[in-house]
Amino acid sequence: MNLSTNDTSTFKPLDKGRENESAVFVTANRNFGEWSLHGGARWNKQSQSSDDSNSISDLFTTYFITAKKQWGNYNFTLNYGTGFRFASLSERLFNGTTGRGQTIGNPNLRPEKSTAFDLGIGYEMENINFQTHWFKTKVSDFIERIKISDHTRSFENVTSGDIQGLQYKVVILPDDEFSIEFSGQIIKGKNSNNQSMTDIPPNRHGVSVGYYHHDWYSRMVYFRRMKKDDFGDGEIPLKAANLLSLKTSYDFSTDWRIQLSVENLMDEKYFGSADDLSTIENGRTINVNLYYN
Repeated sequence: MNLSTNDTSTFKPLDKGRENESAVFVTANRNFGEWSLHGGARWNKQSQSSDDSNSISDLFTTYFITAKKQWGNYNFTLNYGTGFRFASLSERLFNGTTGRGQTIGNPNLRPEKSTAFDLGIGYEMENINFQTHWFKTKVSDFIERIKISDHTRSFENVTSGDIQGLQYKVVILPDDEFSIEFSGQIIKGKNSNNQSMTDIPPNRHGVSVGYYHHDWYSRMVYFRRMKKDDFGDGEIPLKAANLLSLKTSYDFSTDWRIQLSVENLMDEKYFGSADDLSTIENGRTINVNLYYN
């Protein structure tokens, strides 16, 4: 409103935004002795529009192939496939202010494209099983949040690059009441200029302990989120964080169950994202839930 003339005007950051997506896919499975093969293809179409823009359409076709083999207590998997990500409605057409500052959409964004390779090895016995996956993904036309000014962001198909890493999980079952699980991931992403890509999560490693006894169930999970010193445009370093959660429940009848859960038990103050406009995550959070089946 203009106080001198009493004229008023309205502004809509996204006026009646619309998005439609459809897909057709086909898969096939075949066994060759101890080998099993799986493959498939998918045709994808997306359209987006608003009352302030013309309709934007994208087409993309992807495929995958997977090979699995069982060898005693071990199992092996090989995966190769292509992928994509259409730009979201807000990345293309939203123009407005959020809690993280001014955002300007880019209607000319192209879909992200990727090719991925994954090698998995697993081992399983009566009281222990182990799985690890090494993966490498090559990305092109990666949609990055770019910094226009201190409080203004937009999006562009900035770069191409490689994302690779390792995930693991070990589950130990000492008896019928206890379970112990170790898990984590190591991941890094570099663009074609050997610079860090944005939105790469920090490495993390954790352990959880579960206890089952009659009608009681409890699980405590601890994760060490490692510090992140390599970061992309519009990001800042992240400090390490210790994240502890607890969940316990009791079935006091066949129909009723009460559950207590505590997230961030140590009330750690940490940022969930390396984005330089991100906010501190929730502190200690306590929930009590009552379920009826």
